[in-house]
Amino acid sequence: MPDLLSRILRRDPLFFFAWAALAGIVVAFAGVPVPLGVVFGASGVLLLAAWIRGWSALGVIGVAVLFFGWADYRRCDAEIVAKLWSYQEAQLAELEGTVVETLDEAERGVSAVTVKVRRLSLADGTEIREGVRCKVTGPLPAVHLGERVRAKGMLKGLSPPRNPAERGRRGYARTANQAVAELQVVSKQRLRRDGVEWQGRVLEFAEAARESLSRTISNGLPVESEEVALLKAMVLGVTADISPESEEAFRRSGGMHIFSVSGLHVGIFGSVAWLILRAVGISRRPAIAVIVVLGGAYALVTGLQSPAVRAAIMLGVFLGGFVIRRQPRLLNSAGLAAVVILAFDPHQAFSIGFQLSFAVLVAIGLLDGPMRAMTRRWLSPDPFIPSAMVPGWRRRVQAGAQYFADIVTVSVAAFAGSGLLLWWYFGTVTPAGLIANCALIPLSWFVMALATLSMLSGACGLGLLSIVCNRINLPMVALVKQAAGLFAALPGGHFEVAPASELWAAPDERVAEMVVFDSGLGCGPQVVRPAGNDGDGVWMIDCGDEAGYARTVRPWLRRHARRGLEGLILTHADKAHVGGAGRLLGDLAIRRRFAGGGFELQDGTGAELVRAGTRWQAGPETSIEVVFPPEGLPAQSRSDDECVVLLISLGPWRVLSMADSGFKTEKWILQHRPDLRADVVVMGRHGSDFCGLPEFFRGVAPRAVIATSSMFPAIEAIPEVMRNELRKAGIALFDQERTGAVEIWREEHSLVLRGFLDEFVLRIDPGY
Repeated sequence: MPDLLSRILRRDPLFFFAWAALAGIVVAFAGVPVPLGVVFGASGVLLLAAWIRGWSALGVIGVAVLFFGWADYRRCDAEIVAKLWSYQEAQLAELEGTVVETLDEAERGVSAVTVKVRRLSLADGTEIREGVRCKVTGPLPAVHLGERVRAKGMLKGLSPPRNPAERGRRGYARTANQAVAELQVVSKQRLRRDGVEWQGRVLEFAEAARESLSRTISNGLPVESEEVALLKAMVLGVTADISPESEEAFRRSGGMHIFSVSGLHVGIFGSVAWLILRAVGISRRPAIAVIVVLGGAYALVTGLQSPAVRAAIMLGVFLGGFVIRRQPRLLNSAGLAAVVILAFDPHQAFSIGFQLSFAVLVAIGLLDGPMRAMTRRWLSPDPFIPSAMVPGWRRRVQAGAQYFADIVTVSVAAFAGSGLLLWWYFGTVTPAGLIANCALIPLSWFVMALATLSMLSGACGLGLLSIVCNRINLPMVALVKQAAGLFAALPGGHFEVAPASELWAAPDERVAEMVVFDSGLGCGPQVVRPAGNDGDGVWMIDCGDEAGYARTVRPWLRRHARRGLEGLILTHADKAHVGGAGRLLGDLAIRRRFAGGGFELQDGTGAELVRAGTRWQAGPETSIEVVFPPEGLPAQSRSDDECVVLLISLGPWRVLSMADSGFKTEKWILQHRPDLRADVVVMGRHGSDFCGLPEFFRGVAPRAVIATSSMFPAIEAIPEVMRNELRKAGIALFDQERTGAVEIWREEHSLVLRGFLDEFVLRIDPGY
């Protein structure tokens, strides 16, 4: 065994050095207390001994100790992070730092950036310097990567899970160097810009170059077409304009990786550049040097996304072997690339993208060679037949079959490398990806090749040739889209299971009969699960926006509604409430679908309009009745005035779900349903009108109100006058800003409400 290990170490030493670096980083982040001087001294001794004696095992240990010390030096101070996490009530704070990430614009005019903190001052006198990242949200002015900013607002630490079955984000945020707190500003004037650092100038140039290239590859094409959006996503990683339907097709076919600028894109770009450079007569070594530079430039113009940077480093390491006349080995090159990346940023070890990238590379390095050798034995002619006697057509058929077999072996190896991690983190299993990538990757190569020719033609002033390439590319992109849709439709090609990381999670003590989720945008989605049905007959009211659905609702449904939904009710046409419907329809079978006013029935939901008086029996003692809107209600100017209001009966107790209804709806209910009584009222906030009338609460006479609350915009906050009215009336308020989701169930002779985050419990007895 020592001899075998020694041979492997001599052949691919950097591969083992990468594993040693990973081990050192993991131990460092576990918080093992060792003085840094001792650590760096010990690593120096070990590495020197390995260099003198030539024993690679000593070098591996030395690298592990060295990266242990480096990661311990670079990691966020646990005490600082814990201090920030203790601020679950918003605190006035002022922040100074550098913008390191711009996030997609959110709902209701709110945008967000991630800031690397230089100084963070809180109202209680606490001051934090360096070492953490903070998310800044609000109606921000246009800011760019690398800009220095100052912001004043209300600070909250990253919260623990706010919904049942929701994945915790704290551990990952700390280890992967993500934002550990959020600062909400209420106006653009609360954020000031103090200039751009040199890195920002580089990124500004990259952004301008990306916009120019985007115009070049879409020149002469219909701007609003789905194929153009897919083209920009495949070539430049610009995914904002992709429709949810297309995204779902690629996700279910296992082809979402072609939208993330990563090793696939950099590799295809490099191969296209190689063919062009060789075609114009540039010799091998200069061509390789040019490709390495172009790979870095491609990563730059695509926004220096982490996968692209990793791929560019990997490309440089792998091709560098040819430049110095050394035969590169994939595992050795992957090991060196990992060591370089981890040296720059030890937090990358905990990044899912980093783990997936190198898991795929390692799987290809270990499995692709043996599988190729096996297919060559199967496809090659009988070795006893002289090659001169093999017909030319047979050699051509064999070459074509071998080319296809090589694609299959790479796809199988990549699937083996990524499949376990995708199951572990996301509970996603996509067998269709095994065959889908055999078609999608070659098609993507042609798309990238034509786009590269278009960009080169545009840069050389050959606009007409660029347009010709683009028009040839458009049907190629359409073919990629059709192929993804075809593979996505394969029976058993994609399915969702419980993530492997949750298999050891403690089972739920009690599965609630009703859950009001906290999605962060308006009145949260709600599920009704009749008691004793064991996951059958589950009804859902709204589903949240796409991101909120994936984060808060989907994990619960995957655990408690695996047989699908009996019914889905969409209360009103607000993206914050129903934007995730496309994902939901793809995830679960839904037997019946209903919607309120304001919906176009051609939107793909296939929902049936409902009116007051409609009633469904969800279980033996559980029913759902529509209270509003009435038949013949004129079209309203605001969708919030057309919200479906539901009365949910759980045995003798009743829950009135108001969605985002406001003044008009409350007045209508008081006039037309004066006898309406409910134990619990669930309410969001109307977009532009008052809600929560004192006479409405007196008429309904609830014991508890579950209400959403947000600092921005101001209309989303619970008015102080409403809080006072509820307090005077003795009505308990479940403010979801504090409680998170609220679970409701029956227990003996009481209706029990529990805040998931603060664990506040209220019991309501019948006949109060």
